Amino acid sequence: MHASYAIFNTDTLFTYIYNPMKTMTCKELGGECDAAMTAETSEEMVKKMTAHVMENHPDTAKKMEEMHAEDPNKWGDEFKKKWDATPAE
Repeated sequence: MHASYAIFNTDTLFTYIYNPMKTMTCKELGGECDAAMTAETSEEMVKKMTAHVMENHPDTAKKMEEMHAEDPNKWGDEFKKKWDATPAE
C-alpha cells in the first residue's frame, strides 16, 4: 500500500493526513491508450497525464489545448468528477 502521511502537532493535537494512491488510464483521462498512471493527488495525476499525452499523443495534446482555449474549466471539471469517482488503492 502506498501512502503519504503528514503529522501536525499542536501540543497534544495530532492530525494525520492520508493520501491513498489512485490509478487511471490515459483513455479514462481523454487520451488514446491504456497506459496506467498512479498518483496520490489530483494535481500529481494532471502533471503525469499532461507529460504522457504530450510525449506519446501529440495530436491529442493539440486537441486538449484547443478545448482548454475554448473553455478552460471544461476538462478540469470533467477530470475532477472522474478523479473523485476513482477508487483508492
